[in-house]
Amino acid sequence: MNEDDIEYKQNFLRTQIIDEGYEPEEFSKFLSDEKGDIGLDLNNWKFEDLKNSVIKFKSIKSKNENNNIENIENNNDNIEKENNNNDNIEKENNNIDNLKNENNNELENNNKKSDKISNEENSLQNENIENNNNMIQNNKNEIDAFEIMPSLNEIKTIKEYINCKKQEKNEFTEIDNFKIKISK
Repeated sequence: MNEDDIEYKQNFLRTQIIDEGYEPEEFSKFLSDEKGDIGLDLNNWKFEDLKNSVIKFKSIKSKNENNNIENIENNNDNIEKENNNNDNIEKENNNIDNLKNENNNELENNNKKSDKISNEENSLQNENIENNNNMIQNNKNEIDAFEIMPSLNEIKTIKEYINCKKQEKNEFTEIDNFKIKISK
């Protein structure tokens, strides 16, 4: 078989393009781009030119595949970075939630402390009020006692009266009897 024979060229293209997994439509488009409309007719191609076009097509496809692989790797790297960022965001959100919980707990504790202090202050105020009331009552009792205490002149007069025995003891009023008891 001769290299310029169509069957030979077809077998060559089958082994180089189809059997190696390249898309025949892509290769046909590539040949059209190389020679225009006459690029699809294998009779217009010398075997050496066809062979060089196959090598060029494979080289371009290889670069594209390498670029695709590189793009895929870059995309994978970007996805991994995005996942890491999402993990970091989730961690930050968890930290924020933890801080919110801590702040809520601290606020609740502060409210409890404030309530306790308020209760203690109220208790102290009530105690102070009670102490003041007791002092007032004691002062009132002292004043009452002072009012019922006989004066020195009254005591002198009562003693004279008792000594003179001008009246019987049971003729005294209740206040007089009290004054007599106090004066003794």
